[in-house]
Amino acid sequence: MAVFSLLNLSLSTLANNVSRLENELDNLPVEVKNKCLKLLSRRGLVSDRNIHRLINKKTQVLDLSQCNGISDVGLRTTTVCCSLVKLDLNVANQTSRVSISSNCLASLAAFWPHLRVAFLRRCGLVNDKAISALARHCPHLRHLNLSGCARVTDESLKSLAKYSRHLESIDMSRTQVSDDGIECLAVGCCQKSLQEVHLGHCLEVSDLAISVLLHNCPQITTLSFHGCPSITDQSRITLATYMSPMRPMKHLTWTVY
Repeated sequence: MAVFSLLNLSLSTLANNVSRLENELDNLPVEVKNKCLKLLSRRGLVSDRNIHRLINKKTQVLDLSQCNGISDVGLRTTTVCCSLVKLDLNVANQTSRVSISSNCLASLAAFWPHLRVAFLRRCGLVNDKAISALARHCPHLRHLNLSGCARVTDESLKSLAKYSRHLESIDMSRTQVSDDGIECLAVGCCQKSLQEVHLGHCLEVSDLAISVLLHNCPQITTLSFHGCPSITDQSRITLATYMSPMRPMKHLTWTVY
């Protein structure tokens, strides 16, 4: 117990003085680096200046959601993270992350063959190029958050439909996706694995999208399509048709206009 307490104390001291002790990060054992990365990430202290000193080939989780000091410059150093399973670039507040470009994400996707989780909420520069690259190069992708990525269109869904056979959840809220893209996704290679779909405030989504999802994706248990002005009472009728004790919904939210 004393050893663990000493380690935690040392990490806390390092985190409190990271700007002064950055060079010392190079000398840490890999296991300690991973613990330090987790602590600094939680405090929002990972930046372009120090990320290359913390990541390594054993890094599996990279949570940068609290880190405003990360840009393309720092993210490009993650080419060493060949074991990366989760990338979290979500923005927690109402602002948009404009320091990470779509070109950067697209160029890095091939270095993350084991990626399962990509959280990109409110990454304002992310477009179809990045999502298509993730779909092609990350065959194990399971959870994808694109909420607030206003440049994402149906082209991203077409790529996911073609390559992402293990996709379980996707958040497309406040994107430019339409019925056409959702129909491609619903009949694509992930139709049997898809369990959770969020379409809040997608202006081009109508009753057709809800119908094709429910008809073609039998595993869906979470469905959200609130704030979609083209949704009518027909979707409520469709839901009543497909919902049953044999197919319960865990979470369901919508707005009828």
